[in-house]
Amino acid sequence: MPQSSDLLECFAECLSDGLFIIGVDNRLTYVNAALCEILGYDQAELTGKPLNHLLPDRVRASHDEKIAAFRTGVVDVKAMENWRSIRALHKEGGEIPVVIRVKAYGPGMNNIMGILRDMSQASAMEQELVASNQHLKAALMDAEESRIAQVRLIESFSQIFRTPISTVIGFADELRQSGKLHPDHADYVSTIRESGEVLLDKLNRILEAARVHSGRYEPRIERIDVTEAVSTAIRDVEDEFENAEIRLLRPSTPLPAIVTDRSAIAKIVRNLARNAVQHNTGDRPPQIALDMADEEGAVVRISIRDFGPGLPSNVLKYIQDRDLTHLALKGENPRIAQVQRLGVGLMMVRKLCDILSCRLCIESTADGVCAVVDVPDLEKQFDDRQAALKQTVG
Repeated sequence: MPQSSDLLECFAECLSDGLFIIGVDNRLTYVNAALCEILGYDQAELTGKPLNHLLPDRVRASHDEKIAAFRTGVVDVKAMENWRSIRALHKEGGEIPVVIRVKAYGPGMNNIMGILRDMSQASAMEQELVASNQHLKAALMDAEESRIAQVRLIESFSQIFRTPISTVIGFADELRQSGKLHPDHADYVSTIRESGEVLLDKLNRILEAARVHSGRYEPRIERIDVTEAVSTAIRDVEDEFENAEIRLLRPSTPLPAIVTDRSAIAKIVRNLARNAVQHNTGDRPPQIALDMADEEGAVVRISIRDFGPGLPSNVLKYIQDRDLTHLALKGENPRIAQVQRLGVGLMMVRKLCDILSCRLCIESTADGVCAVVDVPDLEKQFDDRQAALKQTVG
């Protein structure tokens, strides 16, 4: 069986970290192969050299003082035994970032053993990470500026087109009310007016979606009657589509008022209800059901469903994607084209749900598509978080 000293030396030579020992005169009595590889020396070149031979000139004097203080206990021994970052001197003259820890041992604690770890690769990775973070911050700033520019461009185009469209609608009304038009011409004017209203509505929706998606939407938080807000949204959609009917299923017990944004909830319901009306092909009308999602009255559940063919799983995957902004760039894909027919409203619904901490779930079956929106009471949600925080601190 090998001697213990042979085992220790074998262990030391297998280390990937540098290992050294200095005697009472602060000269190196042992260095392992890893230390020599890190600093570019042969073992014979370092044995017998002062420890400060491995350090840059500017720190050698202060280092000798620290070693002396360490031996006499003037400095905190525990602190010296912890990892510390220093610069070591390579044989070729360059400096290497390393971490080092030392510990005294032997009679009188005169011998000191140290471990030295090369941090060059870690330092390089850290510099790359810093550079990557800087590039990322710059890219995010560029993206933010681009996003703001896009919204301003949309607003500008909206204003440019809204005025002439409103003028066309106004003149169409004047012509219709004049009573001087031939019946055929009156029909043409009515078609022009209806087309203008459709185009104006599309512009308003695009502008509204752009503002929400850009983060410029400011919620107005108040205590609202969800049933009343949903009923109003249903009437808006029924007025928008000819012969449209949406069935509202109310709970047996009236819903409690909750704190949220009335306008945002109405926008969410209107957009999802429009999709339901457009994709409903069954004999039954689309329906919106209201209920409580929990027993404490903190979350109201709004379920909007159509009775149509449903959606294939591959299309549903795109709808469930949280970032739908890329869809506009991929209209040539038949899957994407089917998703796009749901309109920009779905993107706005997701953003508004995020703003109000709502949970949105879209499911598809052979009987149709169902969108479920869980709307939390923001006041209760805030109170619950405060209570949990107090409990944690306490």
